[in-house]
Amino acid sequence: AASYVTAVSTIAPIALIAASVLAGQREFLFLAVYATLASFLAPYYSRIPVEQVDVMRTGGVVISIGAILYGINIFRSNIERARLKELQDANRELAEAQIGLEKRVEERTLDLQAASHQIERRASRLQAITELSQAIALIQDPDELLPLIVRSISEKFSFYHVGIFLLDEKREYAVLRSANSEGGQRMLARNHKLKVGSGGIVGF
Repeated sequence: AASYVTAVSTIAPIALIAASVLAGQREFLFLAVYATLASFLAPYYSRIPVEQVDVMRTGGVVISIGAILYGINIFRSNIERARLKELQDANRELAEAQIGLEKRVEERTLDLQAASHQIERRASRLQAITELSQAIALIQDPDELLPLIVRSISEKFSFYHVGIFLLDEKREYAVLRSANSEGGQRMLARNHKLKVGSGGIVGF
């Protein structure tokens, strides 16, 4: 009886402890149930006489150790799952933050490109205005100055058609004096003019 109690009380806890560290929850639960059944049934399959009290005491020890270790195993698994979830949440938040940062950087880059393009357009227009101002100051002949103005405005400001109207001596008509497009040239050839105050922006 002493050898039975010693063997079960020594081997079973060691096996359960090892299983709680190395095995999963299902495997450990199976081993704990198996060890418990073995501790109760072993005396019936051995020739060693064992008292019922010893069997109950030893089986109770095995059950207690198994229950405690199984609870520890579940607690450890819960902690590991909680840590894994925290890690997954942290990784997801980091990925979302990275996506948001990349989006903001892209938007900022587009804004800077648009601002740079706008600055370049303004600089080009200011340069055109400066050149036109210099030309107006140097050239006095309208027949030479007006074509230069419409051509420069068309090139610098990317306008397809540019025309200059001047009022006649009686200030009754706005007369087209210079134009850069083909249609404008045909209008010049037929002495195109609009009555002051008539419909349209030129008449206004």
